[in-house]
Amino acid sequence: MKGETAFRWLPAGFFLEQRMSLNFLGTEIESLELIGYDPETGTFPSTVFSNLSGTPSPTGGRSMATCSRSRCPTAVELDVHR
Repeated sequence: MKGETAFRWLPAGFFLEQRMSLNFLGTEIESLELIGYDPETGTFPSTVFSNLSGTPSPTGGRSMATCSRSRCPTAVELDVHR
């Protein structure tokens, strides 16, 4: 498996864009994920668009507890409260 990800804030800083390019067992995967923050639930809901499906895939939101194992950024690191 080999790939790259790139992140950037969309204008105004409310959403984070993640672009990914990955070769997984010979399959080329390209995706765009838009990540937001829901202050009511403390989660980071996102939607993934990829070349594997014509249907966007909502993630349902990553909680801080869920992300601690995979090293998701904290709200402070993302500066979502500015």
